[in-house]
Amino acid sequence: MIKIQAELTENPYIRNDILTTQFTMLVDDAMSKHPSLKTLTQLEYIHGFIKYPHWNSDADLFCNIDQHNLKRLQNEEIFFILDASVEGYSPIHQIPFFDILHHNCDKYNVNPERVIFVSANLLDEQNYERYSKSKNKKLKIFSFNFFEKVAEAPLEWRSLIENGEDILPQVTLQRVKQEVENNFVDKFFSSLSRLNRYQRTIATFLLSQHPVSKHALISHNKLKLDRPDIWLQVAGLEKYGIENLLQWLDSLPLVVDHNDFETNWAIQTPYAHIHHRTLFQIVNETYQSDFNGTSLFYSEKTFRPMICMQPFIIYGQPGSNKYLKNLGYITYDDYFDLSFDDEPNDTVRYQMILHVVSTLCKKLESMSRQEQIKWRFQREDVLLHNFQIMRETALTKNKVIAFLTKEIYGTTNTH
Repeated sequence: MIKIQAELTENPYIRNDILTTQFTMLVDDAMSKHPSLKTLTQLEYIHGFIKYPHWNSDADLFCNIDQHNLKRLQNEEIFFILDASVEGYSPIHQIPFFDILHHNCDKYNVNPERVIFVSANLLDEQNYERYSKSKNKKLKIFSFNFFEKVAEAPLEWRSLIENGEDILPQVTLQRVKQEVENNFVDKFFSSLSRLNRYQRTIATFLLSQHPVSKHALISHNKLKLDRPDIWLQVAGLEKYGIENLLQWLDSLPLVVDHNDFETNWAIQTPYAHIHHRTLFQIVNETYQSDFNGTSLFYSEKTFRPMICMQPFIIYGQPGSNKYLKNLGYITYDDYFDLSFDDEPNDTVRYQMILHVVSTLCKKLESMSRQEQIKWRFQREDVLLHNFQIMRETALTKNKVIAFLTKEIYGTTNTH
């Protein structure tokens, strides 16, 4: 598929300066390797990568397409891609992408079947299936794990790769074992939070008030609360008292490595050293709410410990630990009691996680250092499997092939 260059002028909702994305690279890779899809290599598309304004259901996405290509889109000669592949927004309760795209199709007389919406919300296909029951013509929806591929290797290992050393599973496992042997001292786990998201802030406060925090590497940005007393009541944490909250606020920021909390360290920053210093991680995911079952999203936070061969618990949306099985991964049941995963109340779910972690840390305290390290690597098969699945991204690649075959190849053959 060929991206049409300079097809968009300035638009408040979408960018036109992104040459390639994970999605377009996956598409190109699929077409190059599967002869049946090579007929799509000349298919053209307009590509819009989302910006972050305030989105309304009547947002005009097509107004800045030049008239020539708008006509081609109306004549079903090309496709339009709205690419939200770095986000897991609920299209029902956060940004009404489906409403927006159908509004634009109606307004500009564009067949919705020529519009592709790409997202990292893994529930978007089923979200749209429910949404579009009354629609005669439907958008094409594709969701995938964007950050599964982006988190492929930490910066600390890039020099190894550049020097021709591969990060094969067994080689990586031995390298990580040596790093843990050299760097693990006394902190059993890490809990990292850069942005002050509401539920993550509550979680870090709860962790700080728990005795198990002495075993943790904790990162959290400074926080200003105009009415701490009200925050305690709203958050349901009255029992901890205003004095403890104020003490905690004064202790911020809590820094594990970088004291610059403004820069987005999501990808281009070293992180392996944190995993080498600890036995496991509480992954504080982007979202804790699933917005009434309409969002499931994994950021780079979930995949970093995988690449570093470390077991972890996700504090994310309900079911996010167990859902990893649907993506080909093995969950860490032999390390942790994951019964908390289905608890719908976010704060209660985190309190259950603290109970699991506290029980585990008491067990680890009774071990020698070598026994503790042995605990971390007790299921090498699981660590190796998840590392390999993450690197291969086979599920996503197969999904792209199926999508192109059914949704794009079939459509182009009808015109």
